[in-house]
Amino acid sequence: MATYESKTRTNYVKIDPKKRLIADFLVRVMQLEEHKNHDGLSAFTIHGYGSSCCDASELWADFGELTTCDSEVIMTWLRQSDAPTDKDDLGDCQNLGELAHAEALLEYNIESIFTIEMLATCMEEGETLVVMHVGSEKNRYLTGISMAYSSDGKMIAEVNIDNIYKKLEEAGVSNVTRAEY
Repeated sequence: MATYESKTRTNYVKIDPKKRLIADFLVRVMQLEEHKNHDGLSAFTIHGYGSSCCDASELWADFGELTTCDSEVIMTWLRQSDAPTDKDDLGDCQNLGELAHAEALLEYNIESIFTIEMLATCMEEGETLVVMHVGSEKNRYLTGISMAYSSDGKMIAEVNIDNIYKKLEEAGVSNVTRAEY
């Protein structure tokens, strides 16, 4: 059986300086790579999305010695986000490195906790995040999707290359095979 391979990247956007800590947290958890252009705008490529992230000690260690304030910023954001947890007291720690529930948080499937929509909320108001994803299982089939998100994390638009079949059907074209084997 062939392995599905994919590439995902975004356009360049301006990250809100007040949300930089959250963006850095998401970059690490979602296994993103951040690229900055000469204007200081950030684009992201996704490498390991959909696979397990890392163990909790690796995740929190990457943030080094966070202040209590920084820890509370992340914990407050987690409580306000849609991140599902089985603990109601995630914010009770004094230092993120001491977070007792980090393992429990990471037991969940990463894409069900941290999403590209959450990254979009780290942009400055008025910015639009465009995410493009292409993939294939060898040449058996190809996939392609592009989505645009506003700075409040809402999807604005979505384009999927498979929609060509629906468009052909709507145009009355019926004798078309799928581009796959």
